[in-house]
Order: sequence, then C-alpha cells, then structure tokens
Amino acid sequence: MATAVQTVRNQSVRRYKKSAAQEAASRSRSLLLSVASVALILLMVVFMAAYSAKIQKENNDLKAENAYLQAEIDSLNIKISDATSIDHIEEVATKELGMVLPDDSNYIMMEDEDAGTIDLAAMIIEEAYN
Repeated sequence: MATAVQTVRNQSVRRYKKSAAQEAASRSRSLLLSVASVALILLMVVFMAAYSAKIQKENNDLKAENAYLQAEIDSLNIKISDATSIDHIEEVATKELGMVLPDDSNYIMMEDEDAGTIDLAAMIIEEAYN
C-alpha cells in the first residue's frame, strides 16, 4: 500500500514539476518583463524631464516679459509724475498758453452793492475787451 501511495505522489509531483525548457522560458519572460518595465520607467523619466524643461523655459519667458512690462510701467509713472508737477504745469501755462501769474494789475474788483445785480461772465468779458 505504501508503494501505491508513493507512486500516486510521484505522479502528481511530476505533473507539477516544470521541465528545464519551461523554467528557462519562464525566467526569460520574467527578465524581459523586468527590462521592459525598467525601460518604460526610464522613458517616462526622460519625458517628464523634457516637459519640466519646457515649463521652465515658458516660466523664464514670462518672467522676462513681466520685467519688461514693469520697466515700462515705471517709465510711464515717471512721465505722469513729471507731467503733473506744479512746475511743469506753470511752465506750459506761461510759455505755451500765454497765461500770466496774478499781480496787482490783473484782477477784477467787485463791490458789495453790485454783487447781486451784475452778471459775472458779462463783467469779465467787458473787462477783457476794454
């Protein structure tokens, strides 16, 4: 009886044992799968590095454009400041528009009794043309 059991066991063990060719094929498939996985991972790393370089270049371009625009804004702010300064306004008013600063000879005197009855615009026109 022991021999019959032993024979059945030997047959089942043989059924589950792989031949040397099957084991070599299995190892080569595992090795090929491992190499393909490593190659895929390395390829992904290369593509990620290229994408990162592209993003960095775009970022640098935007920083350069931002710096240019900021310099232009600063220049325009200086021009605005110069154009709205009191000295510049007085210079343009006197040289280009012919305006004069007030003194004792260029003002209109109004009396209290005439203040309510006289049209101010008419009085200025009358004084200007006389």
